[in-house]
Amino acid sequence: MCSTTADLKRAALVAVSLALWCSVGEGQVLTTAETLGRGNQAVLLSENRIFVDGARLHLVVGQYVRGVSDRVDLYLVGGLTRTDDETESDVLNQSWLGLGGNWSIAEFRQFRVSLFGVLSAPLTRREQASEVLANPALIVSRTVVKDRLTLYGGVNALVPIGHRERGWFTPTRTEVNVPAGAFILLGKWGLFVEGDIGHLKAVGVGLSRSLQ
Repeated sequence: MCSTTADLKRAALVAVSLALWCSVGEGQVLTTAETLGRGNQAVLLSENRIFVDGARLHLVVGQYVRGVSDRVDLYLVGGLTRTDDETESDVLNQSWLGLGGNWSIAEFRQFRVSLFGVLSAPLTRREQASEVLANPALIVSRTVVKDRLTLYGGVNALVPIGHRERGWFTPTRTEVNVPAGAFILLGKWGLFVEGDIGHLKAVGVGLSRSLQ
């Protein structure tokens, strides 16, 4: 962990550089910069709404998270995306799977910084989405009330890779937004509430449970 201001500045510079590298060329993170710790496990079920250019998407997402080290968590993600169209066109559904992680890179004066990212690919309606969708994020969080409340924010992106012009369930261009959220811990249970601001806007809630 970074223990000096210089170390934190170097780590933050690396994090920003990596986030920009991933997003040259929105989604939600629903996680803080704190990791679970080696061997610890948790599950998360979330519901998200995305709004962009008059279109709306409704996502239901399940995640399994396991700490592979004290600073790195592995994410296995599966979801269902539904188009919510008020123009009386057909409502379409797409299922997808993803793999990713959260890497805690710095801690300074009760603030934590992490690099989060998920790569997902469609299982259905593949002709209406990019081949891969990358969701990189730089997360900064702070525990406000110990073992009870953590606030977080950062920079988040959705990056379509391969045939991005097919986008219906995925964007046709990189979308960058700013997430702001809170995590409320109640024993083994936790509640995430998040809003994302940008050209692509999103709101979401998630319910998590520790498997320890």
